[in-house]
Amino acid sequence: MPILVLGADRHVLFANPAAEHFFDTSASLLRKQTLADLIPADSPLLQLIEQAQERNSTAAERDVDLTTPRHGERIADVTVTPLVDPEGGMILTLQERGRPYTD
Repeated sequence: MPILVLGADRHVLFANPAAEHFFDTSASLLRKQTLADLIPADSPLLQLIEQAQERNSTAAERDVDLTTPRHGERIADVTVTPLVDPEGGMILTLQERGRPYTD
């Protein structure tokens, strides 16, 4: 299951091997990026993160569209959990849904 840890500024602090595979990018390259570099600017994931931050509690959404030109179609169930340390940080857990069949 892809897991990202984000700092308060939404920079990637940690990416597990499943996240590397999901974003087709090494963990070292992911750590040089922000979430905005990885997902569309209008992604519902950004609203979900804001909701989790405002409530200081876990927020989850099913079938979130994470499609980008670079990574193609990606649909996932997403859970966002605020962290105490680093302050303002978040853990994102992605459960990828089925991808469309391609030849």
